[in-house]
Amino acid sequence: MSSNEILLQNNTLNIPAFRVNEEGERCETIVQQINIDEFLIELEENIQPDEEFRIEIQMPNKNWLPLTCRTVERPEKDSNSYEMIDLTEFEIDLIGEIMSHEGDLLDVPIYEPQDEKLEELVSINI
Repeated sequence: MSSNEILLQNNTLNIPAFRVNEEGERCETIVQQINIDEFLIELEENIQPDEEFRIEIQMPNKNWLPLTCRTVERPEKDSNSYEMIDLTEFEIDLIGEIMSHEGDLLDVPIYEPQDEKLEELVSINI
């Protein structure tokens, strides 16, 4: 399943992660959502406005991907959204791999248009 299919279905990923605080301590957190198009990440915790911080997301091979983030105001969403900044193409590819792996673990069904489902339910005899 592609990363975009996972995002379109609005599922919670629940990827293990650590947020590194100002003192350099690693605090456990959960990545609930990643939007690679807008470079946004949602965490289970609140972080102060205008704060820049580092997060480490667990990859499928159990290594950790360090990313720099900062808070983003999103009044249209009632969530804790943070912008991933200074991403390289390599990091973007790794995030895509993480999302694909997590989507496969969730066994998220692929969206089917309603018309195709109706065709299976209705048969017309002439």
